[in-house]
Amino acid sequence: MQKILSISVAAYNAEKWIERCLDSFIIPEVIDEIEILIVNDGSTDRTSAIAKVYTLQYPSTFKLIDKENGGHGSTINAAIKAASGKYFKIVDSDDWVEKNELIILIQQLKEMVVDLVISPYYLVNADTFSKQLVMCIDGLDSKNFNKILTIDRLNVKWNLAMHGITFYTKILKNNFTLIDENCFYVDLEYMVFYITFAKTVFISDVPIYDYLIGTNEQSVNIDNMVKRRNQHLRVCKTIVNYYSNCSYNINIIRDIVEKCVINQYRILLQIPETSISKTELLQFETTLKNTSSVIYNCAISNGIKLKKETAILIWLLRKMRFSGYSLIHYLLRYI
Repeated sequence: MQKILSISVAAYNAEKWIERCLDSFIIPEVIDEIEILIVNDGSTDRTSAIAKVYTLQYPSTFKLIDKENGGHGSTINAAIKAASGKYFKIVDSDDWVEKNELIILIQQLKEMVVDLVISPYYLVNADTFSKQLVMCIDGLDSKNFNKILTIDRLNVKWNLAMHGITFYTKILKNNFTLIDENCFYVDLEYMVFYITFAKTVFISDVPIYDYLIGTNEQSVNIDNMVKRRNQHLRVCKTIVNYYSNCSYNINIIRDIVEKCVINQYRILLQIPETSISKTELLQFETTLKNTSSVIYNCAISNGIKLKKETAILIWLLRKMRFSGYSLIHYLLRYI
């Protein structure tokens, strides 16, 4: 019998937290209906040994894929190829799921065929473990929750993140697109590549995912993003180019692309050396304008509407033709 949900757990040197993640799936009510693909991405610690304990205890649920290190994108590529469930979801190894809510999701997935499921998720503070609910869309009439809708007719504000997305597995397999490997921030590619093919969507009001934030190890820590800015730039270029050649669900993926662009500007403005920061920012300006004049303009104008500090600063710098850059860079970093 086919599993209802395949869950990819990317694990690289995750011995400190992976048990919390895997334990959250041990739910008697649904354990036989889920497939947990633990993709060990060339870990050098006890990650693989810990995973094997779960595969031995629950062999029909937990499966271990040992592979050479290739980054998060390589784990997604491997998991999509291996997935046998009706639906597919990604859960990072330092995160976990809400047990009762996962039971509800599995029941919903059993009873429908839909291209994309969007769910709320929690941001969990790493120090206090306090939770903040995040909705992936705004502006949807409550009567439309927990219904199958036609995605291109939804007039809502999208706030999508990997944590809130579940795909119909056939969408991924039938339209398989290789996600960049040896690179961080590829969850953006995952969303953009495959949302393109979604025609129907089920919008749930049940939060499934607990996303831990505030640790020094996280790729979204701003200091780490500065160090890995070329990787973020690589992803940014990929999805801007993809957007430029896309014709379906363009408004949905544009939201993701615009946020990525704003983040790239934010990263560049945080580079300690002013001259390096300005040089790389101007190079990005030129590349972005040549690739997509729509994103070049709209990312900033929409960012200003959302009162994003970075968008306001870039708008101001453009008006000043980037004169006075050193002062703005200093104020942003040190005041």
